[in-house]
Amino acid sequence: MALSIPVIGSPAQAAPGDPATASSFNLKSGPDLSGQVADLKAALPAQGVQDLLDQGNRVARTGASCTTDPFGSGDDGKVLAPARKLCWDPGDSTTEDWVPQGITGVSDAQADELWGTRKPLVTAWYDKVGGKGVRLSFLDPETAVPGDPDGRRYRHVLLVEPYYNSYGHVSYKAVDVHAGGIAWYK
Repeated sequence: MALSIPVIGSPAQAAPGDPATASSFNLKSGPDLSGQVADLKAALPAQGVQDLLDQGNRVARTGASCTTDPFGSGDDGKVLAPARKLCWDPGDSTTEDWVPQGITGVSDAQADELWGTRKPLVTAWYDKVGGKGVRLSFLDPETAVPGDPDGRRYRHVLLVEPYYNSYGHVSYKAVDVHAGGIAWYK
């Protein structure tokens, strides 16, 4: 599977990098998990986005080494060429267990399009088989792997919900929903 940024234009609804407003989302309160969240934070080390990008344990391909054709041909038979494309590593591009669905970047949240010193992309995947939940892939499309100009590191992170297990210890479980879309907010 390929992650592509098409050249095709579309009507603009907001300027790139304009932050979304809270009124753009219809959210309703769920159960109060603040106690479980605080206990889980105390039990596990915290990782920021910069750390996740630095610890990428998979390599996406870009440039000429990314040979997947994400678009094929248009109605007129002409090949639809992306302005840029990134291809997941072979294990992720061929899996039938996980399906990438949504993509967002810090540009959805901040006008400067930077998170620290980077412009990360986040892709949401849903588990087609069931039971594994949702994973997010953090990828820095601008920073090449040292010695590999077409390689870009990325890392999967499981989306989880904290809870207290039968022993009263804090733990976490997969959020088992269909991740059909994603937006970076604040």
